[in-house]
Order: sequence, then C-alpha cells, then structure tokens
Amino acid sequence: MLCSGSRLKTILYQDKPSSYIRSIPDEKIARCWPELWALKNVRQPVDGHPEGDVFEHSLQVLDAIAGLTFTAGVRYAAFLHDFGKQSTPVEEYPHHYGHEKKSAYYIIKFSRRLGVLLDWEKSALAAARLHMKGHYFFKLRPGTRVDLLTEINSSPLSLEDFRLILMADARGRGRAGSCSDNYLKEMVEIGREMFERFPSGWLDPERIRQLRCNWMAAISRQLEEQD
Repeated sequence: MLCSGSRLKTILYQDKPSSYIRSIPDEKIARCWPELWALKNVRQPVDGHPEGDVFEHSLQVLDAIAGLTFTAGVRYAAFLHDFGKQSTPVEEYPHHYGHEKKSAYYIIKFSRRLGVLLDWEKSALAAARLHMKGHYFFKLRPGTRVDLLTEINSSPLSLEDFRLILMADARGRGRAGSCSDNYLKEMVEIGREMFERFPSGWLDPERIRQLRCNWMAAISRQLEEQD
C-alpha cells in the first residue's frame, strides 16, 4: 500500500527511487503523498534550478542521495528538504522566502500520516531548516557557524550525513558535475575538531558556546589569510 511507511521505505532503498515513483499513477501519489504532489508546478529560479519544478528537484535529489548513502533516514531527509516551498504564494514565484522554516508543518504531516520513524522525521526537519545555511557555511558569521554545527550535532544526522544531503541538493539541480565529492568536507572537519576541543557538557552551555565562537572566529581569520 503506497500510503504506508513500509512501502516508502522500500522505495527509498531502491538504487534509483525516482524511477519507481514515476511509475506510480498520479492519482495515487496525490492521494497518499499530497505534500509531495503539491510540489508539482511550483516554479523555482531557472538559473539555479534548470531541472524544473520542486517536484522534479525532489526526485533528482532523492536519486542523488541514493548514490551517496544507503541510510534510509538520510535519504528521507534529503527527499523532504524543500517541502516548505509548497507554501509560497504564486505571486512570489520563482522565489521561496523562508521555505526552510515553513517545511516543518508539511514534514510532520507527511511523516506522521505514514508512521515513519521519529528519527527520520527529526532528520528531515533538521535538513529542511538548515540546508540553506549549510550551502553558505563559509559565508556565515562565526557564531552562526557554531550554532549550525551544534544543531546538526543535536539531531539524528551526523555532520557527514548533512554534507551528503547538501551535495545531493546541489546535484539535484540538473548540474551533476558542478558539485565534487569534496563539497564542504572542510565544514565537517571543522565541526569535528570543534566538538573534540569543546565537548558538550564540559562546562556551562553558554560558556561552551562562547569558547566555540572564539575558536571559530580564529579559524575564520586563518581561512581568510589563506585566500
């Protein structure tokens, strides 16, 4: 039954999940996965998304993440990361301001109707909320970088999982060759070092954040000097 979480899990484990989804009659997708179907004809900026609407982008991202990890929860998170774009008023197309936060409502409805694992839902919520900041990690202020890494570390996703989701998002734009396997590896390395130096629970949370921010600012200066 398409409306069950077990069927979705089967689809997620396919080598190319989009092929399976494209074989499903439209009326079944619209009935069982209305949040996905609502992404049909939701336009995006053509220069950044030559692949087409958000529905098409979601399928391409799903195929891309399937080529990067076998972990179903990570594939699920990548698949749902742009669900908030269905809330954008047509007059604002092709832009989708604030879609990251708006995704939560649709992800929760979709996840709980299908009865997927709670960790899958939490992973999807984190990916949707943080993916735009992730893509611009090295343009963020040191404190924002620290908060982003801390949020990911507090979710079911690992820093590497998050990087793979970002890579799949970039490759799901009709430009598979524009994103190498090294995409944002430095972000992961910085995050791992930060948590090793300043582990959670070591001191008062505010003090830990302050130390992390000071360290991140120093790292930022080093990177600027290298450029």
